[in-house]
Amino acid sequence: MSLSWTDFIGLVTKHKSDAFELDAEINLEELLEDIRVTEHQKIAREIANVLWNATGYRFIYKKCQKSRTSDSIKTFGFFCAQLRGEETKQKLHKNEKKRRARMTMDRFDCSGRLRITMVDGNPKLAGITIIHHRPHCHYVDISLTDKVDTIIQNMVNLPASKVSFSEIFYAWDSILAQNEQGELTEKQVYARWAELTRRNGDWTTIKSHLPSNY
Repeated sequence: MSLSWTDFIGLVTKHKSDAFELDAEINLEELLEDIRVTEHQKIAREIANVLWNATGYRFIYKKCQKSRTSDSIKTFGFFCAQLRGEETKQKLHKNEKKRRARMTMDRFDCSGRLRITMVDGNPKLAGITIIHHRPHCHYVDISLTDKVDTIIQNMVNLPASKVSFSEIFYAWDSILAQNEQGELTEKQVYARWAELTRRNGDWTTIKSHLPSNY
């Protein structure tokens, strides 16, 4: 099957709530006009980003494999960010008291894979195989942006005498006011703030101001 970029994205978007498989040769000229990138790995990553926006499923880059028949043919492999078995294994601190609670996302046996095959010297054409067998809740990016991190760091620099629970979450109010929160929660902001505070050696003072559930 051969498809234009527009038809490919339209087809994937139409079936984003279904279990689906698609293996097609895609003309990337329309995409390349928008991104102005020629390096194949960067093009592959852009394709994955567009698919994230179109379907709600984020595909994370894993590896590049060269074809057994020709070094000029490369396949860039991605997996669904919520695919069970592909999660990063977190190393626990030996001291249990220093172990940090981490936010985790739900995982699914969705078989979510994306493979993008391209030939050196021909960035306008790609063989794309996308597999997603089980619809599930969409990926939500809960990482802190640089701007949010700067707001929190500025709060950490307050003199200890001015620290209180309400002032800690002044950072959250600032983030809301600037429409920077996205999918963040107050506890994520607090967790980052607490981490920076511990590094500065003020944790004992700060902890006395916090409710027992923190």
